[in-house]
Amino acid sequence: MQLRKLNQGQEWQVVAPVDHRGDCAVEAFLEELADNRSTKAIAAGLLAIWSRIPKEGPHELPTDWFHCVDSANQIYEFIKGSYRVLCFVGQGRLIVCGTVFMKKQRKTPEAEKARAVALRKAYLTAVAENKVVVVG
Repeated sequence: MQLRKLNQGQEWQVVAPVDHRGDCAVEAFLEELADNRSTKAIAAGLLAIWSRIPKEGPHELPTDWFHCVDSANQIYEFIKGSYRVLCFVGQGRLIVCGTVFMKKQRKTPEAEKARAVALRKAYLTAVAENKVVVVG
């Protein structure tokens, strides 16, 4: 499994999966947000949150920035405005992001959580097979 680093020079690395074509859907979505005048601040805000992850980890961030949405599967979300990034904590100081979406209802959509859970399972399999690579 190839993961692309989304933040630079931080103690904790925020990463997202790269597909077989070398594309990173999370990175593409964030770039789309950054290119749009009305959502530019959302992308910048997420990068700012990621740059402020304490040495103790993302769990030390305020809950209005980061909290658990599925404790059974250890899925968390970063929050910026109405946008969410679902993720989980990987090996070492790694945070693996699986999906970015605009939250339109009170609860996090089950389909988005299911995608994050599937990514976590694939990640754990790749870790067991020593097949995880983080690229810049």
